Amino acid sequence: MNDVLHIIDRDSPGSLLDQLSLLIEPGERIASLGPPPQDWATPTAVLPVHAPLGQPRLCGRQLAALAGPGTILHAWSHAAALAGDAISKQRKAGLIWSLAQPPRGQSLRDATRLAQSDETCLTVPTIACRQYLLNAGASEDSIRLLPPDAVPIDQRPTRRSRTRAMLGLEDRHRLIVAPGDITRDGGHKPACWAFAILRQVRNDLRLLLPGRTTSGHGVLSFAQSTGHGCDVFFTQGRIPPQDCLAAADLAVFCPIRDADVYSLAAAMAAGLPIVASATSDIAETAPHEQAAMLTQPADPRSAAAAILRLLEDAQLARRLQSQSLALAGRFAPCNARQVLQDLYAGHRAGARA
Repeated sequence: MNDVLHIIDRDSPGSLLDQLSLLIEPGERIASLGPPPQDWATPTAVLPVHAPLGQPRLCGRQLAALAGPGTILHAWSHAAALAGDAISKQRKAGLIWSLAQPPRGQSLRDATRLAQSDETCLTVPTIACRQYLLNAGASEDSIRLLPPDAVPIDQRPTRRSRTRAMLGLEDRHRLIVAPGDITRDGGHKPACWAFAILRQVRNDLRLLLPGRTTSGHGVLSFAQSTGHGCDVFFTQGRIPPQDCLAAADLAVFCPIRDADVYSLAAAMAAGLPIVASATSDIAETAPHEQAAMLTQPADPRSAAAAILRLLEDAQLARRLQSQSLALAGRFAPCNARQVLQDLYAGHRAGARA
């Protein structure tokens, strides 16, 4: 529907942008606060919006020109939600804020504040994330469960050979991928630590960190300090996520606390063996020994042991791959699209009332 305006900014999480690419319907528009994210294959033309002084709340005049009365504003980042809130009441526009993970700090305070408005709805990917927001003070009516989207990889052999050639990998190399944007809570430092432990016993392993680095948090320097930095690839979003998954032999997710589960769902749909931290969101999405080997958060040694077990036990790896693929069927985009269509219909009905 052409009354839906998606709002992003250059710091929108890559996993959320992947979700938007899968969910956007013909006629819906995308506006970016400032330049759009680099290396994102946009599903449609992006309308740039000037962000004075880099402040999202000052984007109201430019966004108002794009949002008529009754427009549904769908925000895909914290900054986008603040910009949408600045004009939602002025334009009598409904606001939906899709969250990738349990928010912290100012993002949590803004989420609970915006959730008090009848015109605003928060979407979350898991029941655990929903409960987290309820415990923080958000009302039940303000939160909707929007399941992750993930699709199988098409042309997998071609993607695999092309990407591995780009990385300079030989057939003997086993590639471990740690998907997702490199953030403070992304778990990429523990992944590098676990990889360094594994390199003491196997020299055929390589590690790929394909996500964008929003601030880095010293992950690159940490990887170098392990003595195996030359075997860690940082591609900064330059290789499409599905190409990275196709090239990999195993996926690892090591957040110390809950991180977004969209990349996890994509790895499940790709049929990769998975090792992940047993946080509440991850355990809900990929149950232990059903879709992944779950380990104690903040424990690189247990993560390394689980990775080594999957690398050396082909039967276990195949069983987890099969079960993971079966569970990933619930992440078909049609399920999330139906949730969104119901939300949009509710906002339209409210605007007519």
